[in-house]
Amino acid sequence: MRVGHRFNASWAFEVSYATIDADRGLLARNYSAEFAGLGIGVAYSMPLSPSISAVLRAGGSSSELKLQPAVGLLSKNPGTITTRSFKPSAGLGASWQFARHWSASLNADWTRADLRDAPDGARQDVAVRMLGAGVAFNF
Repeated sequence: MRVGHRFNASWAFEVSYATIDADRGLLARNYSAEFAGLGIGVAYSMPLSPSISAVLRAGGSSSELKLQPAVGLLSKNPGTITTRSFKPSAGLGASWQFARHWSASLNADWTRADLRDAPDGARQDVAVRMLGAGVAFNF
């Protein structure tokens, strides 16, 4: 989800929220992960035609990554491990204005997040890539 305020035809301020859930199971080695990120930043829109624009985004993302690690049959379950971080983010998009107040868009966003795979383990830097499509109402 993304909301923003356009200052002029080219520049906007945006706030975004994203969540991703991942589950994987291979016999006794199951894990699940959940990412939640709140981002702030600016967007620059470049018109390619009267109704189509390319959008470039830059900002930062505050993220929380929860991991339920893989556990073997005789291993002790460490529980959910939560790691929080703030990292830079970037994005690319394309927008099509199909009516006076309505547009459709395709977006690709990238950020990084910290992850721990053990409660007292070192932080690992992982990439978070999001691809989305949406419809927007423009005031």
